[in-house]
Amino acid sequence: MEWTRKNAKTFELTDNGQVLGKLHHEPKVTTWEAAGKFYHFKLKNSWKQQYQLIGLGPDGKILGDMRPKNWYGSSSIISLEGAQYHLTFTNNPLAAVQLLDEKKQLLVQARLVTVEGRVQTEFSMDEAFKSTPYAFWLAGIVWHYFYPIAQSEGGDIDAGTFILLATA
Repeated sequence: MEWTRKNAKTFELTDNGQVLGKLHHEPKVTTWEAAGKFYHFKLKNSWKQQYQLIGLGPDGKILGDMRPKNWYGSSSIISLEGAQYHLTFTNNPLAAVQLLDEKKQLLVQARLVTVEGRVQTEFSMDEAFKSTPYAFWLAGIVWHYFYPIAQSEGGDIDAGTFILLATA
């Protein structure tokens, strides 16, 4: 599984050459397209802390939301169709964004690692989680937060060739 940057605002998630979905960033909304369905991750307030997760279609149904766990922390709570997930930012020893379930088990992780003195990225997803509805959309939300951090901390990484390789 890997993420590839298609242009300044669009990324694709592929697995064995098959496109699983496309993520498109805009300042106030990120769109996820997978299996002919479209979803929005939309800014709900001007403080950039609360988001709505919206299924696009005839009704534009709100499927969930994301809000900070608390005002001073480094994690958020994602509520999506009755399930709760924790989006956590870590730095152990380099930057990582993780998605955890209610039992704090790791489901998705994007992180920086060093290999022979060079910064590289690593992406992993729990195998059992892949069959969960919205798993790849949630992976897209992890990527939405991780990519700017990776660019910032990665130094002179050429964003056009920046690829995430899965270790799932």
